[in-house]
Amino acid sequence: MKYETEIREIISTVLDGLEAVNDISCDTNLQDIGMDSLAFVEIIIEMEELFNIEIPVENLVLSESGSIASLCRIVESAINDDRRE
Repeated sequence: MKYETEIREIISTVLDGLEAVNDISCDTNLQDIGMDSLAFVEIIIEMEELFNIEIPVENLVLSESGSIASLCRIVESAINDDRRE
């Protein structure tokens, strides 16, 4: 999955060195491994800075966007939207 490595690194950093992040399925709900709304916001900010994108407000719902797979899709969509402008 595109951007997966970078997103896993961000998650590991934000969740205080979560070493098992590489063992997590892309579809695992990150709330199940300890991510709360504050950590989710930190991850979003880190992704925006790393990829130089702005993530749309509708994607800022942890319960809907709280997996590695969904975060990868969000980044890819935001990058594609930036290129179209």
